[in-house]
Amino acid sequence: MTEDQQRLSEIINDINDLMGEAIELIPENMVERAKSYWYAHIMCAVSDDHEFLGGSMHHMQDCLDEWMEQEEEDSDRIRTWMSQEDEDDYIANNPLPNDEDTDLRHEDNFYNLMRDEDRD
Repeated sequence: MTEDQQRLSEIINDINDLMGEAIELIPENMVERAKSYWYAHIMCAVSDDHEFLGGSMHHMQDCLDEWMEQEEEDSDRIRTWMSQEDEDDYIANNPLPNDEDTDLRHEDNFYNLMRDEDRD
């Protein structure tokens, strides 16, 4: 879990804790009305961990779970392409051979530069 993902998880937990505290603070005769409106909306938007029948199509916990799965998939996937910056770095660190260093007119030098599959 990245630092940002950890922070989002903490925020989700904090909201749950604060909502529990908020519902306990209001007068008992107002609890049912709060649970029918603002409390239910907030709790359903945070996660499926609530007492209500309904829910959100995509709540905060879904977002975090999806984000973490995406990170796992990205780390498992082999990159088959380079960004322009990656390509520039590769070229800078792996320069092409200087023609003056290698005389391709001699068969030995030419043969050594060939790919294995192109040899004889």
